Amino acid sequence: MTTQIQGQQTRCIAFDEVHHISEYKDPEGAYDAGDVFKIVAKNACAGVFCVGLTHMMELVDANEQVRELVRTKYTFEPFRLDLDPSSDLKKFMTAVNQQMPFDQPSYLDQDDIVLRIALMNDMFTGRIAKFVHRVVGYAIDVGAPCVDLQTLAAYVRVKLEIKDHTNIFLVAQDAIEEYPALMAKERKEPMLLAEKRRTKAAQQHRTRSAFGARGQ
Repeated sequence: MTTQIQGQQTRCIAFDEVHHISEYKDPEGAYDAGDVFKIVAKNACAGVFCVGLTHMMELVDANEQVRELVRTKYTFEPFRLDLDPSSDLKKFMTAVNQQMPFDQPSYLDQDDIVLRIALMNDMFTGRIAKFVHRVVGYAIDVGAPCVDLQTLAAYVRVKLEIKDHTNIFLVAQDAIEEYPALMAKERKEPMLLAEKRRTKAAQQHRTRSAFGARGQ
C-alpha cells in the first residue's frame, strides 16, 4: 500500500467516519487501525486526516505511537442560536442567501427563517448546508422564483414527508421554542414501535424453537 501511495505521489489521505473503528467490539481493533494510519504517515510520507465523532480519539488513546504523530485536532461545534447580525449563524446564512441562483432574492437571511432552519438542523453547519442545497434543487425543479418560507414548507412536506403539525416551517412563531421537544417525541415513537416489533419477533422465534424441540 505504501509503495502505491508513493508511486502516485499522494500527499494526503482522508479517512471519514473513523469513530466506527472505535465502536468495533474487538479492543484490538483501535490499536490495529492506528497502526495502519501510522504506516501511511511514516512509511508513505503522506498526511493523514481522520474525520469522525469525538470518540474517534480513542484510536489515539489505544496506540501511543499514533498519539506522537498527532499534530492538530479540530472540533467543529454547532452554531450558537444567535440571530444578531454579527453572529456566526447569521453571517453564514447571509452569505448562503447571497449565492442563491434565482432571479428574485431569497429569504434565507431573515431571522424567522434562519431560526427555523437552524433548529431543524441542530445548528450544525454541514446539515444546514446540505438541507439548503436540497431545497434549492427542489425549488428549481418546481419552478419557484426563490427560496422563501412557502418553498421550505413545501419541500419538507413533499420530499421529507413530514406532517404539517411537525413541519417547522408551518409552526406558529410563538410555538417554535417547543419544536425540539416535539421532534424528540416524534423520533422516539417510531423507535419504540420498532423495539416492540423486535421483541415480539424474538418471542415468536423462541416459541417456534421450543415447539420444534417438543415435537422431536
